[in-house]
Amino acid sequence: MRLKYAILASAADASPDGKLSLIGADFHAIYSRSYPALHGSLVPVVKLYAGRDEWSKEKPVWVDLLDPSGAKMYRMEFMVTPVPNTLHPDEDSEVGLLATFLPLPLPIAGRYTLLITADEEQVGSVRFDAIQQNQEDKGGQ
Repeated sequence: MRLKYAILASAADASPDGKLSLIGADFHAIYSRSYPALHGSLVPVVKLYAGRDEWSKEKPVWVDLLDPSGAKMYRMEFMVTPVPNTLHPDEDSEVGLLATFLPLPLPIAGRYTLLITADEEQVGSVRFDAIQQNQEDKGGQ
């Protein structure tokens, strides 16, 4: 399996026909006045390509959240079974997943990493920064 994309969102939903609805998507920073902090929600939205040799075979997919030191904080585990691409049988199919961390505890400020592993092979990562916002700062998310 190969990564097509991975995007961070505050909320996401997938319809039965595969359409995604994202709220607060494609951010790379979370701001808090102090740490440890509790962020409302974090949803990694992941789309993977699956080749013909992977169709109809159950595959494990993991999304690991690493803290700024690289230590694993959480693991979301999924079992996916790619189906043939019926519209274009000569092309790879796609598998989507939403991994919801609700709420998300952030023990310290720093750079966090989400590692995406499919069938025991790391296929990608997404990073975000947890930033301490000063009282006088007006920016941020």
